[in-house]
Amino acid sequence: MYFLIIMPQKRQEKKHRDMLSKLKKDDKILTQSGIIGKIVNINNDFVRIRTADKTELDITKSSIVAILSKSNKEENKK
Repeated sequence: MYFLIIMPQKRQEKKHRDMLSKLKKDDKILTQSGIIGKIVNINNDFVRIRTADKTELDITKSSIVAILSKSNKEENKK
């Protein structure tokens, strides 16, 4: 039972926590509700994203499901 239910869930939670810890300014992200935006500012529990030219939203870190692309600064290092 443990190996079928709990272990995969813990593995998925760890993967999500690792992804959230790697968030950086200018990363393009996807939220649970399907909003795509670029990170403007990161606080402890909240992230401010820019979705359009003059539109910024404050969201919780836990609502981020994916990093779509890394910031240009990281791409230039490679």
